[in-house]
Amino acid sequence: MIIMRQLKFIIAVIMLVALFGCNTTYHITTQSLLQQLASSKKDSKDSLSLVSPYQFYPGSVEGRSLKEIKCVDKDGETCLLGITKRTSIILTAGDGSRKSVYFNTLLVQDSLMGGSRNHVFRTKSKPVKISDVANIDIER
Repeated sequence: MIIMRQLKFIIAVIMLVALFGCNTTYHITTQSLLQQLASSKKDSKDSLSLVSPYQFYPGSVEGRSLKEIKCVDKDGETCLLGITKRTSIILTAGDGSRKSVYFNTLLVQDSLMGGSRNHVFRTKSKPVKISDVANIDIER
């Protein structure tokens, strides 16, 4: 009986670690990100959103055509990271505020950087001034 409880507890801990602890964070400088985005083109991807059991709404997501990006991992090693629709980018401003958007929706316009926080509802985040960005993290 006690062994079964311990086994269930260990399995629950392993599942929680696997669920919440699998994000890998990479870093990139603002200048490097802007250079890599400049080499890509604006892209629009069509999608279907499921709103209720039998209602589909067509739409599109605006973003960039970049498929991989050069960044730095936590050990300081340069790596080439493949971009998926689940890759997110976290923009940290000098005052400590953070904005998180999906990478494939990231747009740079004039001196602002922003994107969408959600693929389904396409909610746009408030753009951040590029000059205010202190740190950029990429999570996968």
